[in-house]
Amino acid sequence: MTHRLFERQLRRLLGINDQDALAARLGELRSLAAGSPVELQTFVAGLDAFFSQVNDAYTHADRDLELARRSLELSSTELIETNSKLRQESSLREQTLNALRETANRLLAPIGRHIDEADGIQTITWHLDDVVSDLLETRRKLEHTLKELSNRQFAVDQHAILSITDADGCITYANARFCEISGYTAEELLGKNHRIVRSNQHDPAFYRDLWATITARKVWHGEICNQARDGSLYWVAATIVPILDDHGQPVQYISVRTNITQQKRLEARFQQEQRFLQGIMDTLGEGVYTLDEEGSCTFINREAEVMLGWTREEMEGCNLHDLVHFQKADGSPLPRKECPTYLAIRDGKVYQSVEDVFTRKDGSIFPISIVASPLLDGDRIVGSVAAFQDITERKRFESDLVNARDVAEQASRVKSDFLATMSHEIRTPMNGIIGMTDLALDTDLTPEQREYLSLVKSSANSLLQIINDILDFSKIEAGHVQLENIPFQLHELMSTTLRPLGLRATQHDLELTYNADPEIPDSLVGDPGRLRQILVNLVGNAIKFSSNGEVRVTVGLVGCQRNEVVLRFAVRDQGIGIPLDKQQVIFDPFTQADTSTTRHFGGTGLGLAICARLVHIMDGEIGVESVEGKGSTFHFTVRLGTGKQKASQPAFLTELAGSRILVVDDNETNRKLLTSLLGKWGLQPTLATSGLGALAAISQADAEGQPYHIVLLDVMMPGMDGFEVARRLRSDKRSQELGIIMLASSGMRGDNSEQLRQIELNAYLSKPINPDELLGALRISAGLNRQEDSAPPPRPSLTEPAICSRSLSILLAEDNPVNQKLAVTLLEKWGHRVQVANNGREACALASHETFDLILMDVQMPEMGGMEATQRIREQERQRGGHVTIVAMTANAMAGDREACLAGGMDDYLSKPLRQDSLKALLDRLLDGASSISTEEVAPPPASTAFDYRLALEQADRWVIDIISEAFRDDWPRQIHAMHDALARKDREQLLRNAHTIKGLLGNFGAEPAEALAQKLELLATQGDFEQATPCLAALNQALQALDQALIDFIGTSH
Repeated sequence: MTHRLFERQLRRLLGINDQDALAARLGELRSLAAGSPVELQTFVAGLDAFFSQVNDAYTHADRDLELARRSLELSSTELIETNSKLRQESSLREQTLNALRETANRLLAPIGRHIDEADGIQTITWHLDDVVSDLLETRRKLEHTLKELSNRQFAVDQHAILSITDADGCITYANARFCEISGYTAEELLGKNHRIVRSNQHDPAFYRDLWATITARKVWHGEICNQARDGSLYWVAATIVPILDDHGQPVQYISVRTNITQQKRLEARFQQEQRFLQGIMDTLGEGVYTLDEEGSCTFINREAEVMLGWTREEMEGCNLHDLVHFQKADGSPLPRKECPTYLAIRDGKVYQSVEDVFTRKDGSIFPISIVASPLLDGDRIVGSVAAFQDITERKRFESDLVNARDVAEQASRVKSDFLATMSHEIRTPMNGIIGMTDLALDTDLTPEQREYLSLVKSSANSLLQIINDILDFSKIEAGHVQLENIPFQLHELMSTTLRPLGLRATQHDLELTYNADPEIPDSLVGDPGRLRQILVNLVGNAIKFSSNGEVRVTVGLVGCQRNEVVLRFAVRDQGIGIPLDKQQVIFDPFTQADTSTTRHFGGTGLGLAICARLVHIMDGEIGVESVEGKGSTFHFTVRLGTGKQKASQPAFLTELAGSRILVVDDNETNRKLLTSLLGKWGLQPTLATSGLGALAAISQADAEGQPYHIVLLDVMMPGMDGFEVARRLRSDKRSQELGIIMLASSGMRGDNSEQLRQIELNAYLSKPINPDELLGALRISAGLNRQEDSAPPPRPSLTEPAICSRSLSILLAEDNPVNQKLAVTLLEKWGHRVQVANNGREACALASHETFDLILMDVQMPEMGGMEATQRIREQERQRGGHVTIVAMTANAMAGDREACLAGGMDDYLSKPLRQDSLKALLDRLLDGASSISTEEVAPPPASTAFDYRLALEQADRWVIDIISEAFRDDWPRQIHAMHDALARKDREQLLRNAHTIKGLLGNFGAEPAEALAQKLELLATQGDFEQATPCLAALNQALQALDQALIDFIGTSH
């Protein structure tokens, strides 16, 4: 039992208030000895004995005090006995204290503490209390550390494959992961050598190296392929650590492994794919390399090695720019920061070039084409990959091509010069032949003479057509054909193109018919001249190769977008057809279906080749379908723009709405065309296929009280022709009010003029039908004709005496006597005055002293050509003022001739041989002031009755007018003021801009006279002719005032 005072002092020293806590602390001290070093066990045992002795000492002290008290009461003998006993006990306590001090010093020495002999029990207790506290804290930390180690071992066991062997390699511990991957149980593994899982995948040297490393007290790292119990192989990444004893010798080996079997499989697959890709890249024929973000090479393929002369081992890790891309083609340095490849990759862009060069290992430079792309990791650029080719051969080939092109262009120029010369040399006498023949045919001739001269003219025209075909084909082949892009009306183009061909068809006893899809916009934008050329060739061939039946022309709508249409033209005949083996080659130049020496049909074989190339230029396709002996169908497509459409219907059609129209024609195509047109205009057509059928239909309609208002009557019909039907109708009182419109093929009118005079017809139309002409005929037949809408009187023919508003003074600059004679004869016959200059020098001299209305200028003349003479005349005009119309005459007719003449200061262009109709048309335009720029003042615009601006506005796009009219009325006075200012300052550019702007605006209103004046002013500004621009601007101002008033009236009444 513990002494109470001793217990209280211990609790005070140890800071423990509770008796049970003190007992627990002492119990912990005793349990600490278990499993502790021997010294600690000895110390705890001694300490326990010391506590017992101290406790006994406290007990003895109590007894001594009691004895002392009682000693006073005892006798001397008792006192002596008691004192002796006390001295013995004191000596024993001294011995015990010394033993305790000695034991405590032995325990305290390792921690640097010492108890002196003078120190009493209290000091010893204090030291021992510190030791006990340290021991308890150490135990707590050891327990915490053991717990952490246990947790870590658990975590390691969950992931790592862990085993421990003794110094001989026998397994003393294997965790669950080891057992799982090896297939052995722990019992099967313990005591076995680690060789139990060894595979035959490694050389013996591998294991010798491993064993040598760990027995040398070093840690071994590596990858090992082991074999499981079932014979399967698995890979581990292993770390083997030797555990050393106090003498530094290995006593255990701890092996920590990670399963990398899947990783090794992926690596094997990756290496296989890498070898596959390497094989592909080595056969690409291109060099491939990759760079890291610093520009160091990480890979190159075999082709790159061959081209650069460096091996992969030499280049990997090196900065590629510094190695092969450090200089330009001229040998000057190319810093990396200026390298376009580097700059593009830095900015995350793909770089492509055919202008870079690389430098080989031997220092030689070669040109490359390269494509480089950045390699990205998310948004971060981590490198680049590039493919390049040695383009030395390509550069050499391109150089050869340039040389070949230069040679070809030179050859083309030589050919063009040759053709121009031949054209001039051939056309010059041809001009005389055709012109003089025309003059001779205008004189009184015997029938035999007229026949001879007609044959001469026909032959000359055939020869001229051959020359034109050759020149046209040469222009197309040389790529010198420039398509126009101008507005035109489809029905007008077809009518003017097919009507002359209809005359030829009639002469061959053929009927030429035409039909167009009603959905096709009539106003188109493209090259009507080239389209007409294709049609004339195809339709002309169809007529030439047919002896009877019909030639049918159809136009269909293939595709339609907002501002573009694709049209399909087809020309079908019932002629001789084309053999199948010839259909593939007939579009080749100089190729014909019949090439025999006895062939019946002539021609150069260029017509279809020209058509094919023109169609190709117009973004279309051409083809043929033919059956020999039954006929052919030539078809082609073209892509055209859509222009500003006219008003859907003329105003007078509202009065004709619902009128019953009888269409009489034995040809189905014509019936379809007429039915489509009449239906679109709101009329009610009925069809008849013969004359008798027409009479029966008219009688039945009269009997039913629903008579026809107008009949469209074909002339050529079997059984009963149109004239007979018309005569019977006019002889019938019931049909006296019936409007009769006769439809005839081209050329028939003259042949039937006597019958036409006898029959009271309302109108007579030539096929193919022009919709505008048919509208006019319907209006006349219905009695709705207006004086202001009547057609202008026809022009006099070329062979009739000229009826000119005035006689022109004309200077003819021409060196050829025959051409002089022809031109002078024609011009004087038409009432004009002519002076002749034999060359450009004479022309300049005459122009400087006299005033002419027109100069006809030959381009090629001795001493001074027409171009130089024109430039000198224009220079004289700039000094003295004025502007004379100069028209070029040339026999070259090659690509660019017209443009060259206009650019040289000429106003127009005539091609030789000189045609009467072309020259007459030019003079008429000059007299009308339509396209010439003469020295006469510009006439004021016609009165408002001459051009109905209000009617033009009604036919324009109302939606557009509502949007722009207000702004236009505000703007046009400013434009006029700006142009007056430009004229005052002679500012050609400003005048040109304003005239162009006002011209574009006027197109929205249909104000044709004002628009024409703006266009003329624009042309004058281009030529810098301010003298003529002044009256033109005044006329434009008046026209705009008339339009402005019409706009006020139109907007006011429309709202």
